[in-house]
Amino acid sequence: MKTYRVSDFEQGVIISSPPPQELVLDATTESSAENVGKAENVGKGKTPADLFELIPSDLPIQQAKLFEAARAAGINQKYARQFLSVLIADRRISVQKIPRSKAKSALGYVREA
Repeated sequence: MKTYRVSDFEQGVIISSPPPQELVLDATTESSAENVGKAENVGKGKTPADLFELIPSDLPIQQAKLFEAARAAGINQKYARQFLSVLIADRRISVQKIPRSKAKSALGYVREA
């Protein structure tokens, strides 16, 4: 593996040289191992049931508001969309259009009775 230093990129010419020893980091050190994946794995370990708890049974919740609530609960938008697909396929929730004035109808979700 070739490594480069920032100073090696002068005038569009790359000069290959090994980095100084203090710039070589070991990924298995305790401080770096503790921080791996803390912000990136938002939603992992969550289930469709976690999203189902955020959906009301009486009035539909707008999709944008549901995504905000899911984010607050630790479920990112990608997982929220996947969980919605599962809940709709299992017929645990239904999709309803929420009329808005001067705008296209919003998508809403409500629990099935």
